[in-house]
Amino acid sequence: MIELIIGLCILGFGISLCFYENSEFFGILISVLTFLYLLIHIPTWLLASHKYERHIVERNSIIESLETARENKNNIELTSITKDIIEYNKNLAILKFEDDGFLDVYIDDRMLLLKPIK
Repeated sequence: MIELIIGLCILGFGISLCFYENSEFFGILISVLTFLYLLIHIPTWLLASHKYERHIVERNSIIESLETARENKNNIELTSITKDIIEYNKNLAILKFEDDGFLDVYIDDRMLLLKPIK
């Protein structure tokens, strides 16, 4: 959220520089670059919540399938679900690792609260 506020402040600064004749080019340059940044940042930031919801739906479907396979004692289905669990846990670990990096703004913080499926 702070990146959005800073981007809007820089955009306002760039627009204000456009009104002065000696720094018109610099103001236009700042305005255009900041506008492009915000044009990319806002949709990506908004999609982070959607990505989390999709991740939860996937998690719930895997858990439900796992419980059903355990109740039915279907070893073939359990083997198939185990592969899905491994893939899910791997993706979760990657997301948690990426949340510590530069692009952590684009990963919903609720992802850190999720536990691997066992």
